[in-house]
Amino acid sequence: MICVRLICLLVFWGALGQKSPEKQRIVTLNGAITEMVCILGFQSSIVGTDVTSTFPADLQAKDLGHVRSLSVESVMALKPTLILATEKDMNPDLTARLKASGIPTHIFKQEYSISG
Repeated sequence: MICVRLICLLVFWGALGQKSPEKQRIVTLNGAITEMVCILGFQSSIVGTDVTSTFPADLQAKDLGHVRSLSVESVMALKPTLILATEKDMNPDLTARLKASGIPTHIFKQEYSISG
């Protein structure tokens, strides 16, 4: 379900003309989200990731560390235009501060089921 929501978000976000692909600055704070964003063709727009984002190997983005211990300042220093994360391991204070930043921030609920 997270994949469908992410696809819709990126397509809708791009369709609105928020930024040209060269000017998008995406921070992904979950390895699965990073992989999906890359597969959808936005790899060059990723400027920061968490430590779980190990694929693709040629990703050129700043490693911000583990989502449990990163600061909002380290994320904001990258001047993101979009922040994507899952609620798993997210510090509630970090979530609140990211959402309050005014930067589009989407926190997905990662569901685990037999059907995927």
